Amino acid sequence: MPARIPMTGRQRTALLALPDTEAMVVRYHSLDASDLDAIGTARTPATRLGYALQLCCLRYPGRHLRAGELLPAIMLDHIAEQIGVEADVIADFARRTPTRYDQLATIKARFGFRDLSRPVRADLMTWLGQTAMPLTDGCYLLDRLLEKMRSERIVIPGISVVERMAAEAMHRAETDLITAVDRSLDAEMRRRLDTLVDGKVHDRQSRLSWLREPQPRVAPASLDAIVEKVTLIRWTGVSVHPVDPAHEPRLAQFAREGVRYTAQAFQQMRPARRRTVLLATLREMEATLTDAAITIFGALVGRARLRARKRLEQRVAVSNREGRERLLRVAVLLETVARAARAGEDVGAAVSRIATLDTLDADAAIIRRTASSHRDDVLGEIAPEYRAFKRSGPAFLRAFDFHGRVHTQSLRAAMTILVDLDGDWRRSLPDDMPLGHVERRWRRHVGHAGAIDRTSWEMATYEALAGALASSDIWVPTAKVHRALGVLLAPAPGVLPRPAILPGDAHAWLDERANRLDTALLAVERNLGQRDAVFFEGDRLRFPKELSDDTDRDGGRRFALACYARLPATRITDLLSQVDRWTGFTHHFSHVSTGLPPGDDRAFLATLIAEATNLGLSRMAEVCGAGSRRTLLRMQTWHMREETFRAALACLTDAIHAEPLAVWFGQGRRASADGQAFPLGGPGEAIHALDGIHGHAAGVDPATLHVDGGGVSDIVFAVSRLLGLDFEPRIPRLSDRRLYAFEPARHYGRLAPLFGRRLDRDRIVPHWPEIAEVIGAIRNRTVTPSLILGKLSAQRQQGGLAAALREIGRIERTLFTLRWFEDADLRRTVTAELNKGEARNSLARAVAFHRLGRFRDRGLENQQTRAAALNLVTAAIILFNCRYLGRVVEDMRHRGVPVDQAMLASLSPLGWDRINLTGDYVWAENPELDADGFMPLLTKPLP
Repeated sequence: MPARIPMTGRQRTALLALPDTEAMVVRYHSLDASDLDAIGTARTPATRLGYALQLCCLRYPGRHLRAGELLPAIMLDHIAEQIGVEADVIADFARRTPTRYDQLATIKARFGFRDLSRPVRADLMTWLGQTAMPLTDGCYLLDRLLEKMRSERIVIPGISVVERMAAEAMHRAETDLITAVDRSLDAEMRRRLDTLVDGKVHDRQSRLSWLREPQPRVAPASLDAIVEKVTLIRWTGVSVHPVDPAHEPRLAQFAREGVRYTAQAFQQMRPARRRTVLLATLREMEATLTDAAITIFGALVGRARLRARKRLEQRVAVSNREGRERLLRVAVLLETVARAARAGEDVGAAVSRIATLDTLDADAAIIRRTASSHRDDVLGEIAPEYRAFKRSGPAFLRAFDFHGRVHTQSLRAAMTILVDLDGDWRRSLPDDMPLGHVERRWRRHVGHAGAIDRTSWEMATYEALAGALASSDIWVPTAKVHRALGVLLAPAPGVLPRPAILPGDAHAWLDERANRLDTALLAVERNLGQRDAVFFEGDRLRFPKELSDDTDRDGGRRFALACYARLPATRITDLLSQVDRWTGFTHHFSHVSTGLPPGDDRAFLATLIAEATNLGLSRMAEVCGAGSRRTLLRMQTWHMREETFRAALACLTDAIHAEPLAVWFGQGRRASADGQAFPLGGPGEAIHALDGIHGHAAGVDPATLHVDGGGVSDIVFAVSRLLGLDFEPRIPRLSDRRLYAFEPARHYGRLAPLFGRRLDRDRIVPHWPEIAEVIGAIRNRTVTPSLILGKLSAQRQQGGLAAALREIGRIERTLFTLRWFEDADLRRTVTAELNKGEARNSLARAVAFHRLGRFRDRGLENQQTRAAALNLVTAAIILFNCRYLGRVVEDMRHRGVPVDQAMLASLSPLGWDRINLTGDYVWAENPELDADGFMPLLTKPLP
């Protein structure tokens, strides 16, 4: 049985440490009138101070004051001040041991403090047993235990005692859960779970390893493989096995561990534990694979349309080329017919000399098709893509339990027919074919010559299903992402929601926005006459290009070069080690099971560098000397997760903003997101700016978000405003923008040609409660903005929540467009902020240079790990530069060199010329450091 909770020495010491900050001593060691009366019973200043110190120590941290213990000065001064004695009289009290023990007995009797006796311990163990079951963090349980003992005035005897109590409760809760789950399994289910671990797909791969293997290719075979995996998981029976809700948190922890275990690790476990961890892991795998299958299905539908479009473009290009040849032949033919008719010759013979009748028929068909009034249709070229869905489509539909909204009834009926047909064309279509889900653009292809074209109908159904799954109009309950919208937005149990920021009355909010919109439009219309005519030419808004001051830019560049020339040269390995000594960011990479930080700092940093530089673990193990590939792989597998990267990045971000040189980034109120693309070895995924804004753990709270022109959808404008975020994108071409208002367009004079349709309150007001629910879910981090915005953007209904958000977005887009037109400072600010993002992207490209910057990882999780490592290493470089450039500037001032504040504000901490990023991945054994722990600056600029 474990006797300890996994903790670092620092964590263990802090549990019962005396308060050492003003906020803590004021909170825990403030004395009231009754306390002062009791303290006043002591006769001398020394005994009064000793009485007060022992009383406060029993209250917090809840233990005895140790003999000879060093007291924090702020605690001693605070208590001494309250009782009116000098702090230095404590020396007299420390020499009187009997007095100290007598006072302690008196304090316990007067204030009701109890020692941890056997009956008290038994009561606490009962409470611990009830509390531990839903918890997975032993440190949290230990904190709860300490809080309970303090609240009930039970004296904490020592950290080792209470730690053993918490560890015993955690161990007992885990043992009870494993026993309960294993007993609930029947013999057949146990046999199947054991078979899954012991069985082989082939000689070198276990079934469990095959289940975890990523499916990188968008292909029918990948979809079939995922369906086969889901079928295997369901064969074990875990999908329908009932689970006690109280066990869910611990099973989720088992799943986080289980997805990292090898088949050999499972085989070495005790049978009951193995089966319990497998059950939790397979349930998680089923949800993940379900989402993967739906994603690949949607990608197959998208690929079919893309290939059809390419075929159409190729056909049009060929048709245009051949059309010119045919027109020339027709021209010659007409000239020949005219000459033969005038000369009285045989017209038929003359024509036959030009071309055969078959050629003329082909020419006529091409010319007639080219001259037809209808546009070329991509859907007319999609039939060859049906082969990708003939077998895989029905298998996909058969594998999952699809649920949907009422309006998807026709689509779900069509899905049932597809399952029954099973791609077998020998089976005839039913007489009452559902057609309500077929979109208008498909109808002339589906209904052809009074009959149903089966290929077009099936493809129309698959496309409708992909759209419905993307918008959550249809969902699969066992998925994690593709679930019902209401389930996605529902708050997690036990999580307190943040206060709402939207007013309950939609009309009041709309009145304010409508007034602001009307005022802004009228102001711009009035000012048009005072502007150069080129700004409003051809009924389009325009603005001139901003002129840059090259003189200031050159001066700033020379200042930056001079500062960077004094920075010490260093390897990326030593840089990260020094940043870790400053911040301790590696301690945020807790082990999945134990919660402890990495035990080998160099092995962990080598793994981090391997991921960030795109070198890979095998090559890094060969060149770094910090550990074998397996050692680095263990670091990656057990310590690198999304939440640990987030915490470490927050640590570095807070440290960066504490540096004076971080003024280049601003005050932390603005955030820019200039996208950066990396070539991938397989399918990838976008990382969204709003996710970063609302998902970070740093202390900064950006109020404004800048993006380039690609991220300016109406829904993003709406959600940003409703979240209290100023969305200020760069608008590349103002002439392309439409304006919107609640008033008629003619109300705004010369601006009237710029308006789209009139805004409608009735599109917004009925959906205001749903809008508030979505915004609340994003603020409470119940759902990521990218997920919910993607689903809303995929909705194709004219009404509904998505339409309401688009209407709000048009209000905000119009307001921002007018600001962009009127405010040159805004345009310069947005451009400058985005340029900072581009500069940061240059640093990231310099770091991730191996393998030509191509991420060759097949799995999405590995790609995300590599991107997160890259973000973390670039943040460490920025902090390193901020701190050392700050030392350079301070040294310049100390030497009497004038430093222009404007130049200082333009000093970018994104340089890497003095950092060795390539190949030399070893650590200096005895780095040269000054008395402050820094590498010495160069005394003069390098030539």
